[in-house]
Amino acid sequence: MKLKKRKNLWLILGVTCLYLVLFATGKMAAGPSGYTGLGDSTDLSSDDQTIVFPYYQNGDASLYTANLDDGEAKLFVKPEEGFSYIRPIFAPHSHSLAFFKKWEEEDTTYQQLMYKGEGKVRSLTDKKEVVLDAAFAPDGESMYYISDKNRNQFGFYRINLKTGKTTTLDPREEFGFTSLHVVNKHKIFYHASSEPFKYDDQLKFVNLETDEQTPVNLDSSYESETDHGPSLAGATPSPNGEKIVFSDVASTTKNGTYQYDLFMMDSDGQNIEQLTNFQKYVSSPVFFHNSARLIITLDKNFGGREPDREYWIIDQQKKDRKEIILHMPES
Repeated sequence: MKLKKRKNLWLILGVTCLYLVLFATGKMAAGPSGYTGLGDSTDLSSDDQTIVFPYYQNGDASLYTANLDDGEAKLFVKPEEGFSYIRPIFAPHSHSLAFFKKWEEEDTTYQQLMYKGEGKVRSLTDKKEVVLDAAFAPDGESMYYISDKNRNQFGFYRINLKTGKTTTLDPREEFGFTSLHVVNKHKIFYHASSEPFKYDDQLKFVNLETDEQTPVNLDSSYESETDHGPSLAGATPSPNGEKIVFSDVASTTKNGTYQYDLFMMDSDGQNIEQLTNFQKYVSSPVFFHNSARLIITLDKNFGGREPDREYWIIDQQKKDRKEIILHMPES
């Protein structure tokens, strides 16, 4: 019996030692977790040659650029662990970028506006300021941005990129808009979200000189496939401001999951037509500057546990589509 007990003891010690060795070498340690794959938004350089996009590795996103001709991706900027760089915005006629630094702290999600130019990364807003959206002025010397500084107290600002001076802008109307686009030096376009479950989101053009606001009223004949009004997700004006594209529910699956596709209309809300028919989830449209094309983000696993994203080029006139094949560098 003593011999048997000794054998059992040596067996236990052997298994314990093996476990410790494997743990120390990482073979039994929990590996990194989190989403790995493409981010949900892109942007395009002014010459329509370079795409910039977030790429997640184990839950943290870095920004990469790639030439559309060959799709060879290169790391542009990487954050420290626990942070993500998302929603990149090319400066006009430059490869400088604005983007958002995102992280969570005590169950609160923060988004800080950042800028990379002349090889340096710097913050444009305070750490505890939640920036909702931003856009460059046409001259590239300043930016407009929307911020929620004190939780549900929205502000509209312009920041000079050289001096860092911030000016508060007042469109003379109470609003809580969540997306922003600059059409020209006098006009902006924004999406004002409604209160939850009211489904009366608004799209408006604003003259910055007069503060006059012009709402976009959708053609009364247009009907979303939802049980309520259109979603107007990702509403984006064309570079000349004559067209607007947006995502809306175009169909539903057998189990009732909404499927979003892309629609286009005139800037006054008329002549609405469906541009895509992926029957998945199309979002984040980006106009080419010099041709009638768009880049969109497609999530093939919308409603699933993790996204499965791809980037596609859509021809507005021919309705053709082509996937952007990206070659990520080895990590």
